[in-house]
Amino acid sequence: RAVGIFNFIVIVACCVCQCPSFPCPYSLELTGPAPGESHLTRFLSGEQCLHYSKTVGSDSSDAWMMGALFQSFGMMKTGGLSEGTFQDVVHCLVFASCLVQRILVERWHQDLREHFERRKALLDFRAQWYAEKLATSRQVQLSMWDTKRQVLLNKLSRVTQQLNTLRSIWDG
Repeated sequence: RAVGIFNFIVIVACCVCQCPSFPCPYSLELTGPAPGESHLTRFLSGEQCLHYSKTVGSDSSDAWMMGALFQSFGMMKTGGLSEGTFQDVVHCLVFASCLVQRILVERWHQDLREHFERRKALLDFRAQWYAEKLATSRQVQLSMWDTKRQVLLNKLSRVTQQLNTLRSIWDG
């Protein structure tokens, strides 16, 4: 979630940086309507900022400080939107793919969770049922063995008693 939010903030910041209301690292002297009237401005379009940075160079007052600050954040003005670089296209594609992935994961996350919870409940039910049936069958099997043992012991007892009777008759 944090990566998607960060990507969205970066795309918005890159778009805002291209607006003329975002300052350019270079100041431009604008002349007023009256002779000798002029003032400095840093609010230039992307094309003007690029053109002025190429013509003036880096010796302009504090442009090197603002330029370094903007470059450290990756926020330099570029040309028009029609002149987008390959890097801008890659950034937009990464953002779009992250956004699509986030939408897909969010949309079907609950369905997937419900599916796995149903499977877990079914497996728990089957495990409990199997344990109960196994315990019951073992109980029946043990009782059958006990019954067989008792029957065999009774037969052995009767045969032994019969043999003792026959021996007593032969002995006399």
